[in-house]
Amino acid sequence: MGRLVTCDDDYVWKYVFGKQNSELYRVPKEVGVGEHHFVRFDEDKLMNEDVHAWIPVDPSKEEFEAEVLILSSQDLEYISKFIEENTQQPSFLKKLFAKKEEPDYFIAMLDAFVEYGIGKEEIELVGEI
Repeated sequence: MGRLVTCDDDYVWKYVFGKQNSELYRVPKEVGVGEHHFVRFDEDKLMNEDVHAWIPVDPSKEEFEAEVLILSSQDLEYISKFIEENTQQPSFLKKLFAKKEEPDYFIAMLDAFVEYGIGKEEIELVGEI
């Protein structure tokens, strides 16, 4: 099926199999917005309270089960501008004569986050590892 990025029970992005690594950590690092965590899930809360909760972990000291990226509506606005500034349309001649280029999956993933977050104050994205 492939690895997914979800928010609540909604599918937001599906990583491109064999071509895209887990990239949620790149958002705060390269775009400069969002709050990123490596996490493990709180099994006690899930089993006893049927609540999906996560606990941040230091990946250098313990194993993690997923990544979490929290984005505010302001973060999403900034990402939208980042996409515009970092997306160039190829010229007509390049389209005509150049080899087909691989899409920028990171930019496409960011765009999916922006589209999903329209009208929301905050989104909490969970990325499978």
